[in-house]
Amino acid sequence: MEKVFRQIKILSIGKMICSIGISLLLLGVINTTFISFSTHDLSFFIYPLSWAILCLTVVLSFLKFFIRRKKCFQFVVADLLVIILLGYWFLRYDFDLQLANWKLFLFGELCILWFSIRMLLECNLISVEKISWVLLSTGIIQSVWGILQLYGFCESNHSKFDITGSFFNPGPYSGYIAIMVPVSLYLFLSTKCMKRYVALFFLAVLLCILPAGMSRSAWIGAIVSSVIVLFWQNNWIKYWYLKRKLSVLCLVVGVVGIAVGSYLMFNLKKDSAYGRLFIWKNTVCAIWKKPVFGYRSCMFPVAYAQEQTDRFRSGKYTATEERVAGNPEYAFNEYLQILVERGCLLLFGVVVIVAYALSGGIKRRDYGLCGGLISLLIFAFSSYPFQYPAFCVVAVIIVASLSTKRTIGVGNNVYGHCVLVFLVAASIFLLFLQDAPKGVIEKLDKCRYLRSTDALEVAEKGYAMLYPDLKHNADFVYEYGLCLSQQKKYLESNELLRRSMLLRCNYQCYNALGGNSQQQQNYEQAEKYYYDAIYLLPNRIYSYYRLFLLYAQPEFYQPDKLKQMAKIVLTKRPKVYSKAIEEMRGEVKVILKEHGLNLSN
Repeated sequence: MEKVFRQIKILSIGKMICSIGISLLLLGVINTTFISFSTHDLSFFIYPLSWAILCLTVVLSFLKFFIRRKKCFQFVVADLLVIILLGYWFLRYDFDLQLANWKLFLFGELCILWFSIRMLLECNLISVEKISWVLLSTGIIQSVWGILQLYGFCESNHSKFDITGSFFNPGPYSGYIAIMVPVSLYLFLSTKCMKRYVALFFLAVLLCILPAGMSRSAWIGAIVSSVIVLFWQNNWIKYWYLKRKLSVLCLVVGVVGIAVGSYLMFNLKKDSAYGRLFIWKNTVCAIWKKPVFGYRSCMFPVAYAQEQTDRFRSGKYTATEERVAGNPEYAFNEYLQILVERGCLLLFGVVVIVAYALSGGIKRRDYGLCGGLISLLIFAFSSYPFQYPAFCVVAVIIVASLSTKRTIGVGNNVYGHCVLVFLVAASIFLLFLQDAPKGVIEKLDKCRYLRSTDALEVAEKGYAMLYPDLKHNADFVYEYGLCLSQQKKYLESNELLRRSMLLRCNYQCYNALGGNSQQQQNYEQAEKYYYDAIYLLPNRIYSYYRLFLLYAQPEFYQPDKLKQMAKIVLTKRPKVYSKAIEEMRGEVKVILKEHGLNLSN
């Protein structure tokens, strides 16, 4: 009997060590997405993430093969939908343009991570509670990171903001913190003894840093998801029947509080709110033209730029819309982003997977992860979380955990072994298919320095060497195009500038194309490009200034248009005032005086 108890004790200790090891490995997988790079190029996150996922799948394979278990892997509806949606995304990707090859690797790794999480839970190698603690630990890492930045112990990743965590601005950072708030709240409500106090401490740390990010979307996500977790955990529906009057009073107070809070948050950063509304307005118009299949993957910049240009060209806009217009990289709404790029079919599949996960999580009372997912879904309504690998990894972990059935039958384990072999082979294949970013950042900095010192030929060779690794980076392609333009290689420069326009909605590409045409003495084409820049972003004075200089050319001299552009440059209110505007206006006055023109006439 004593021997049996000793064996049971050894097995329990081994299982605990195994669970802790898996938890630490999973923590490492998430933390690889916290690496920050000076180029702000998200593709560099993928290589360390590949190593982490490979380690996870290898360890999982070892445990599954060498720890005999009678439970078999059971496919669920969500597994099939994940495979179908991933295949659909690959089919809709333009392999000729190759605008974001790193997303191919990322989605492949997310698929591997999905099935790894599913097998970890079904094999009882880790529990949902431990996954919740792992996610919460990453939130605490980000919170401490932000606090250190706020008090000057660490540098921020953005010159205009004090706190960014591992991200590039406070928006995504606050959204990540908001996901962890309901998770920590549920752990505080559902655990006992020391775990309860640790969860409370973690919740306090999260709530201390969340307001400093000034992200209204994150605040709303954290508040709404936390209220829902409280409702589920405490079963407040009983109070509705027991104390109806008090419940109605609380409901009215809550509605009034939401209305007042919404008004105050809207006015907190009014131009930002109007700007997002304008982006959504243009995005919806673009969706209406291709609602079913969309414009293909990664084509949002092209679709949006065309829609905004058409709106300003038609004159159907308000002064506020002109003032808040910008060059958005994303739709600031992940649901609209999906509709633009992949159509309603993919969005419908995503909604089905999320609904399946939430329904399963509610049935199994996994309210913490359900609350985290709801917070993420709310944040995604007015931000762009899924453009960051960190949010994609966390979303896959949460949804896969909620989609997993805890009790499955006993039987043949062939499915589980086949899935494991596939996961290990796929992760090794994806890892070695990528090239490690060896010295890319240092080489890019050298190219920029050489270009700034007018060593253009050497800089061009450096840009050409880096192009295969950075051809999806809009800033790099734009710089490379300007470098070629400075060497009067206008045709090659135009090709790169047009590619940059596919990667990002940027009015400066039109100005650069206009400058190339002007240098080639193709003045009509230059005029067209400058007007395209104006119609894309009419609140930027620089495009009017370039047109003014074009009309001042002796070969294309047009005094009436020259005076018209001069008046706009001198009187138009800039979106952001700078010293460059003063210099442009001073030059305009000098040129007008040289031509003997008077704006009063």
